[in-house]
Amino acid sequence: MNIVQERDTTTIRQTVAFGASPEQVYEVLMDPEKHESLSGEKANISREVGGAFKAWGEHISGFNLVLQPGRKIVQAWRAHDWWPDHYSIATFDLRKVDYGTELRFTQIGVPPHRYEGHSRGWIETYWQPPEKGTISDQTLAASAEARQRIDQGDL
Repeated sequence: MNIVQERDTTTIRQTVAFGASPEQVYEVLMDPEKHESLSGEKANISREVGGAFKAWGEHISGFNLVLQPGRKIVQAWRAHDWWPDHYSIATFDLRKVDYGTELRFTQIGVPPHRYEGHSRGWIETYWQPPEKGTISDQTLAASAEARQRIDQGDL
């Protein structure tokens, strides 16, 4: 008997309005220092298609698939506590609107057991203005738990 089993994944879709230009929003996501100001964690981000990035220290990694300054970012994206060699695809579509920028974010291929934590993490860390946004205790606890598993080599 031959049995085939597939992993199930899920998709995060979020639309956010910013009172800044698409170019400014793009820079916050792609400039390492500005990116670090959102998460409070080290970031290293290539500005080249095919170039690698790391964020949240060493917890998030991947590489750039599409870079259109002020318009679009597409990245192969993973957290270190995901299945080995599993990547999601994160797409940031930026559109100029009267009040600034509308960002349509889609992340396909998220492991279902990480949907809540990552969905909440995008909102609390990246979409809320830093002066108003705070990372919830639930998100901090999930991040600490994931980092502990990583440190113990339990991926």
